[in-house]
Amino acid sequence: MASLGLRRSPRDERLQAQRRQPFGLRRGFQPIVLAMSVVTLAGCGGSSSGQVGASSGSGHSAEATPTATPGPIGVWSKTPYGINDPGSQVTAISCAAANFCAAVVNDGSAYTYSGHSWALGKQLTVTGFNPVDLRAVSCPTTSFCMAVDAGNADGFAGGQWTRGPDIDPSGGLTAVSCATPAFCAAVTDHGSVYLYTGGAWSGATQLGATGNQAVRLYSVSCPSTTFCMSVDDAGTAFTYSGGAWSAGTQVDNDSPSTSGVLHTVSCSTATFCIAMDVLSVFTYRNGSWSTGVQIGTQHGLVALSCTTDTFCAAVATGGYEFSYSGGTWSSGMQIDFRINTDISAVPNQLNDLSSISCSTSATCVAVDSDGNVFLDSPA
Repeated sequence: MASLGLRRSPRDERLQAQRRQPFGLRRGFQPIVLAMSVVTLAGCGGSSSGQVGASSGSGHSAEATPTATPGPIGVWSKTPYGINDPGSQVTAISCAAANFCAAVVNDGSAYTYSGHSWALGKQLTVTGFNPVDLRAVSCPTTSFCMAVDAGNADGFAGGQWTRGPDIDPSGGLTAVSCATPAFCAAVTDHGSVYLYTGGAWSGATQLGATGNQAVRLYSVSCPSTTFCMSVDDAGTAFTYSGGAWSAGTQVDNDSPSTSGVLHTVSCSTATFCIAMDVLSVFTYRNGSWSTGVQIGTQHGLVALSCTTDTFCAAVATGGYEFSYSGGTWSSGMQIDFRINTDISAVPNQLNDLSSISCSTSATCVAVDSDGNVFLDSPA
């Protein structure tokens, strides 16, 4: 298998490219001022206090949860605790319910939240105790998650993280999505797809290859065991239905050198998905894709989560969040005002939100690269 060193994932590459954009492009309009209240993550679905759980491996710490008064419903609020993993970047979060989330970090640490606090990180390592580069996580239930690093699929079950099998020897895994604990799909930056069924991973299925040119699949979303959607760097979407993958549909016609790289897709059902590049969103409804709608003209879009065909939420560079409700996207709200501590970033630059997960249309959780966690409980 290829080396599992801490090479940059596609998400890291996108964030770094966005960070190099001129400040006028990144912060060119007056932000919507948000009165931030402090709440616990379980404020809408569980206890509001608790203690840090027992160590499960690496010694990475998570801050204790102080007692707090829940903020007003319908606003984004920063939780008083976060994922404390100094020197690393949180790459993804997945929430199966208001009282359960999992987050992964690019130093190989995996964290879980179960209604009171974030458990101490379990660090997944390879031979020689070298940390893996965890890139994505998907939790279809509160008792099961699947995370991927460069080549391995690592599982969470029975309250424990377990180092999983090497399913992609070339080390190109980029994303994973699980519809149930018995069905997941993982994709790679060389166009391969792997399916997890019956407790085992399949061999690779190649999508979209033209001659010797393989596509780079950046995201996959499986709302059911019979339907998935994946998107690539050439603006193409591939559907999994009836046990087979489609040849692909061109969705984003912009040049990959500008904004035409579809890097994220989220599907609530087999008839509704939204895909996005760094500037625009594209809607899949009943088998057809819409033309793009620009919502991130001044802030690069990073991550997306859809719960129904009438609700999605997206996060962007500069700490911004965009909501989709009733067929319309909001103009954007700044929810993260913290300064990025990444020494490679522009000095005094605002944090980049790295991931978002909505367990329902009433509860979303976002995280930035420094591990700060934000909660939204819309009215």
